[in-house]
Amino acid sequence: AASAKPPAKPASGATLTIEPGVNVQFLSNTGVIQVGSGTDGGGLIARGTAEAPITFGLAPDAEEGARWAGITFDEYAKVAEITHATFTTCGRTLRPSEFVPVAGCIALQGHPDGVAVLEDLAFTDVTAGVSLNGGRTQLARLAFGEGALVGLVAHAENLRDITEAFTYTGDTFNILDGRVRRSTQSSVSESATWVAQPVPWHVVGRLAVTAPNGWVDGDPFPTVTLEAGFNATFEFNA
Repeated sequence: AASAKPPAKPASGATLTIEPGVNVQFLSNTGVIQVGSGTDGGGLIARGTAEAPITFGLAPDAEEGARWAGITFDEYAKVAEITHATFTTCGRTLRPSEFVPVAGCIALQGHPDGVAVLEDLAFTDVTAGVSLNGGRTQLARLAFGEGALVGLVAHAENLRDITEAFTYTGDTFNILDGRVRRSTQSSVSESATWVAQPVPWHVVGRLAVTAPNGWVDGDPFPTVTLEAGFNATFEFNA
């Protein structure tokens, strides 16, 4: 097992690689891996396998009821790849002034170069599994198990990257956040199909479909298609 004290940050411009089978344990109630916090970037590659997944959780001697914050990819992150991994007792609630009700165990807070890859991940006993706030993401085979309060927290633009229904167990829901990036409105400027999930999306704030940059009269306007069974409720002061 590898233990981490908060915050753990790859050296400026460096990429941290976690090998299959590694058990990453956090010693603090605020433990976090922060990637891309400086202009020189940095990255994280955590590639487990089906036979040897990577695990992220609290150390055995952590205080009862403790949680660790999660892995945050900031806007200067260069590489973001996590596959075949499990997450427990992570995620956090943010202050209302930050406009995001919760941040996931994996939080994409900006626009990492290229595409962030999150595949074959399992989340149990978490405040939120994954939060998406910009950038492009390749998502596949995510599972939100018992004790997962929120599965996904996503900006409307990020729903274009969700191309399959994920697995949810228990009383879980997703959050479609119209207030991310300190705005009162979440805008979609690219045509997309929003795939139905087996749990509802709770909408925070307002949603809008807007013309992309460079749009001129006569250009096609973006459209959003809701797949049959797509379920959204406007509840959080929408």
